[in-house]
Amino acid sequence: MIIRHFSNKEYSFHLKLGQIKALEKETNIGYYALYELLNFGKHSIDHILLILRLGLVGGGMESNEANTLVQKEVASQPFFTYVELARATLHNAIFGGDEVTTISEGKLETQTKS
Repeated sequence: MIIRHFSNKEYSFHLKLGQIKALEKETNIGYYALYELLNFGKHSIDHILLILRLGLVGGGMESNEANTLVQKEVASQPFFTYVELARATLHNAIFGGDEVTTISEGKLETQTKS
């Protein structure tokens, strides 16, 4: 799970199996291939928006609320600001573990869940 200050509040971003399946269905790309696209800068804006929206849903937010929040927040900031959050959210879903990653002021901090 990723916890990130997003739109003036902290939110959880987490991709569970349902969100991973939705991600693959909506992008027509396997989750790991999409991860590679993110790592090599071959992604699209829609990939980022979708990962963030699904990550918020997996973190407990309603889908409509997540969509509105992502559209509003990403439109108000430089786009590249959100590439690392999307990549970290997908990375955490793939490689997971018992850790919570917090992104604060551009720095990643990882803590083991107790």
